[in-house]
Amino acid sequence: MDSINFDIDRLHHTQYEILTEFDRVCQKYGLTYYLAFGTLLGAVRHKGFIPWDDDIDTLMPYEDFLKLEKIPSSEWRTPYFYQSNTTDANYPLCYAKIRNSNTTLITEDLSHLDINHGVDIDIYPLLNLADDDKKRKKQYFNTKAYMLLQVNEPPKNHGKLYFLAGKLILFVIPGFAKKALKTYFLKSITQYRDTKKCYVVSGNLEAMRQVLSTAWFDHMVYVPFENGEFPVPNGAEEWLRERYGEKYMNFPPIEKRGIKLGTFVKVDLEHSYKDYRGIYYHIAGSKIRKVTNNRWVGKDS
Repeated sequence: MDSINFDIDRLHHTQYEILTEFDRVCQKYGLTYYLAFGTLLGAVRHKGFIPWDDDIDTLMPYEDFLKLEKIPSSEWRTPYFYQSNTTDANYPLCYAKIRNSNTTLITEDLSHLDINHGVDIDIYPLLNLADDDKKRKKQYFNTKAYMLLQVNEPPKNHGKLYFLAGKLILFVIPGFAKKALKTYFLKSITQYRDTKKCYVVSGNLEAMRQVLSTAWFDHMVYVPFENGEFPVPNGAEEWLRERYGEKYMNFPPIEKRGIKLGTFVKVDLEHSYKDYRGIYYHIAGSKIRKVTNNRWVGKDS
């Protein structure tokens, strides 16, 4: 198997197994989560994966997201690993993942880092938005500031001004102050409860700006997904219309289908990412990192 030659069905099977492990742990601890973005669309439209999608997206109400963080590492069955910036020291993202440590999926945006690069699923926190417009604007600003400090890199897909401003901010803020500022911004953006609106912190600025109704996430509804049933929000149809438009049940044109191989550096479903340290990731002085899909923009299908 070369760097990005792989069977998408086998990748889906590996991701599905991770999802079932995540579901098992959430059910054991009474945690709420939902299929999200392209995975939610796949559940509703295909009763499984979108055939050309390459990942699994989930989200959790912030309170449950915090509870998930506290679950002992021993709870996850081998070879699964809960990845966050507290369990994997160099992990830079503002959301969590579950990884299969016996596999490899290295993306360009993370290939410079010495972290777990197993096949993964994403877990995004769902935060309440302030009802007051001025407070909401401040919350959005603080969210972007938090993401900038957490990723510790300027956004590269939102124009030159964003890039230069982010680069300058990161340059002038001393390292010892970044941790305190991250704590401040995180506390600021997660302070709201029982509001009418909410939003997803995924590293995707466009998705973050989508204002969602908290009523859409009142409870879980189980729907078929591949060989099992998994939870979607009770307002799944409303969210899908908001995200993908009224015709979300229609397939996109053929030319817009297909996995985004340009974001992958190495995929190996049979061997651990550890076999590729210094070859496909964490390479001193390497120019392998093109950052064509920086997590500031993300993607869904």
